[in-house]
Amino acid sequence: FHCCMFSCSFSTDSQSEFSDHLDGHVVSGHRLMCVYCGETARSSSELLSHLIASHWTLQHQCTICLYRGSCKLYVQCHFEHAHQKALFASLVVLPHPQDDRFPRSSPLLTEVTLRPYRCGFPSCDFFIRDTAAFTEHLRQSHRGATCFACSECNQTRGSIAQLMEHLTEHGFAAVQCGYCPATATTMSGILLHLCYCHAEVDPKFLIRDNDLEENFQSGTSKWTISR
Repeated sequence: FHCCMFSCSFSTDSQSEFSDHLDGHVVSGHRLMCVYCGETARSSSELLSHLIASHWTLQHQCTICLYRGSCKLYVQCHFEHAHQKALFASLVVLPHPQDDRFPRSSPLLTEVTLRPYRCGFPSCDFFIRDTAAFTEHLRQSHRGATCFACSECNQTRGSIAQLMEHLTEHGFAAVQCGYCPATATTMSGILLHLCYCHAEVDPKFLIRDNDLEENFQSGTSKWTISR
């Protein structure tokens, strides 16, 4: 447990010591902020309950700052972004034994799916999620076309490549977060999003390109790739 007060470096593994320490900081009407998500609490007991219930899965700790993630892969991604000149190192922090006074909660997960590409040519109802299959459809079924319309906004582009680049502005990127609509053109980009926005759950991706799945390596970390 890390003290959330500015310029205070107190930390402890003891729930009672943490609560007593925070009580020494708190003044009437002042709210305590969670160092992991920014949520505020009205008392030390409320903050302690929040930390145990919501962040018990954050078992991998950055050795330089207070960042924590549910897997080593997230800490590696954080290191590359926040501590570029430092030698990577992480700590495994075991969760406290289950305490009935502070029940643990499971992260609320939202079911997300990949939106399919839709052909923008009149009278053509072709749609598919895979990028390569969509571009192949445009090449084969609309051979000779010099103008390609976006099915999202009806803007036109002069080539398939230009259309595909334009579609990224509508969120049609190579890989999507498995927990929200956020997208990225690379695995490193989506990992950066996951490590900061979904640190409490294991990596999960939705992909459009086979090459990304074949090239992605994550050591012994767990991840889920969906289509």
